[in-house]
Amino acid sequence: MGKFNYFTYKEKGLDKFSTDYQQDLVFDLINAFALANNPLDSAL
Repeated sequence: MGKFNYFTYKEKGLDKFSTDYQQDLVFDLINAFALANNPLDSAL
């Protein structure tokens, strides 16, 4: 299996969402990590 080139990878589907919705998703992710008490919680 070849190496994955992250620099040429284009996100699929993110451009379908509005900028405000994308920003809400990012803040939700940040808050989820902030609430996690240990690495297992973060993984979930």
